[in-house]
This record gives sequence, C-alpha cells and structure tokens, in this order.
Amino acid sequence: KVITTRAFRYRRQTRLSCIRRKNRMWRPAYVLTNRNKIALLQRPHSISLKSQLSLWISNKLWPVPLYQLAICFAVGFFLQSSDVSFFNGVKSRMVTLNERISLHRDTWSTQVLISAELSLVFLMIVVYLRRAFLRTVLSYTRWLYFFDGSEDKSLWTSIWRFSMKVGMGANPTTFSHEAILPSLPLPNVSMTVKRLLGSLAPYLGVDSSRYKTLRDQLNEYSRKQAAGSQRRLLAKTWTSGNYSTFWWETSTFLTNPKSLILNTNYCAVELRETPPSTTQAARGAVLLYLLANLRSLVFGGCIQPQLFKDTVPLSMTQWKRAFSTTRMQLSCVMAHSTSSVS
Repeated sequence: KVITTRAFRYRRQTRLSCIRRKNRMWRPAYVLTNRNKIALLQRPHSISLKSQLSLWISNKLWPVPLYQLAICFAVGFFLQSSDVSFFNGVKSRMVTLNERISLHRDTWSTQVLISAELSLVFLMIVVYLRRAFLRTVLSYTRWLYFFDGSEDKSLWTSIWRFSMKVGMGANPTTFSHEAILPSLPLPNVSMTVKRLLGSLAPYLGVDSSRYKTLRDQLNEYSRKQAAGSQRRLLAKTWTSGNYSTFWWETSTFLTNPKSLILNTNYCAVELRETPPSTTQAARGAVLLYLLANLRSLVFGGCIQPQLFKDTVPLSMTQWKRAFSTTRMQLSCVMAHSTSSVS
C-alpha cells in the first residue's frame, strides 16, 4: 500500500511537472534529468588497468575514426610491397634502425615489422593533420557575436560550420577535446595598454592626475620593458595552452594564506520536495557513493564533454580538480593526489 501510494504520488507529480513544463511556468531540475545518466551514476564503477590503457589509446588516436585507422594500415602494407624509389630509401633506413636495436629477424617478420612501422607513421601524420585542422577551425571566433535566435549567414561562418561537422570525430571521451583546443591568444603590447586604459578611464576619469600618471607610466613601459615581457609570454604560449593559468594560481589565487571565504567550495543541493530519507547519515552515505562513482566516471573518461551550442567543445581539465585536489592552507601550494592515494 505504501509503495502504491508513493508510485501514485510520483506519477501525479510527474504529470503536473509535465503540464507546467508544457505551459513554460517553471521547470524543475529532476524533470529535465536524463534517466540514463542517473542509472549510469548509480552503477558502481572501477578504473582497471585495461580501461586506462584503452582510454589512453583512444585519446591519442582521436579524432581519427576506425575506418581511417584501417586505411593507414592498408597504405603502410601497400607501400612496403611497392617499388617507389622514395619509400625504398625509407625502408632501407628502417631496416638499418631495426638491426641496431636488435629487431631484425627473418625476411617475413622484417617485412611485417616495416609495414607496421610505416602504418604507424602514416597514422601519426593523419592524427596531427586532423588536430591541426580542428585547432585552426576553432580559432574562428565570429560565432561569438551572434546570440541565440540570430543567425550568421556569411560565407566564412557557413564554411566554419561545415568544417566542424566534417572534422569532429565520433565518440569523444571526457578529455579528448583538449588536444584540439586552440591556445589562449596573446595580444600585442599596444592593444593591452589600450584596453587597460579604456577599462580604467570610467573609474579614474580621463582628466584626473592619476589617470595621466598611469598613462605616462604605461607608455614608458611599452617603449622600454614590454618587448622582453612579450617575448617571454610568447615562449610560454609554445609550451602551455593557457599562459595565464600558472601566474593566476601562484600570484593571485594562492598568495593569500588565509582560509577561503564561504560559498566557494563544491556543494550539493537537493531539489526534491520530499527527500527519500530523513536520516542524515543515510543521505550522506548515498552522496558519498554517488560522488565516488562520479570520480570514477571522470577519470575513466565516461563523462560526455561539454559543448557550447552543441558545436564548440569546452575545456574539461578542471573536472580533474573537482576530486583529489585541495588548497593547502598557510602555503601557496595546490596539492593534487594521484588516483591510488585518493
């Protein structure tokens, strides 16, 4: 009887929620939740060595699909048996290299090994070209100036949409898009000084003495010292996708040794009108269980990457810091534990 009453109450709430959603009065969060995602989160997960290896291979090969992988291996085996003069020289160098590292066997095994090496070389070239193509396409930012409901029908935007549909690979993991995201653009010194003065002008006043002093100091800095700083930032962009993250964390976020203010940490809010249990220990245990499963899904690459307008991929790196990462008090250190320790 209790189960029947609860089922009737749930159906009634769902029916009322659907009616309200249809009338666009309000949309509760639990109505919009995908039931498949809830079932995936409730199912226990574990990160095995096999899953880690498959995740690493899929991340290294993305966005190349399986048929292009087969084409690369077919081309490698075809070139091994061909008599092209250029590839004959490449094959002779591979045979010499295999002999030096003690990989030389009989004739048949040598041919198979050279075919596999040629296939891997072609596969690396295809992966690099596709990632470079997507990184170049994602550098186009005109779509940012069009809000929902508006449409840009220019030729370049149409080419950009077509390139995104053709170039994006299928079934990406959580962190597959990190390899194709363009680096943070580095503006020149004159543009940086102009933007800084433009943002401070309403606050300080164009005719104030502080604004004039700051303008003179910035102009002097741009003439004497800005060139060296710009070269160092340019070198930083070659080794890091976001050159400002390191200085933001070490010089701004972690400089204050005091505790953080309230409402800055991760929290969980329950939106159900009738909680499933009034026992706080049971609710806490369920929450910890779901968070542990979510952590396994994140590090296992099972979370779907976020897309802006279902087209542009967003960085998922900060999902790793939702778990196993803490800010050490009284020291400017961001500690991140490994999966085995955490």
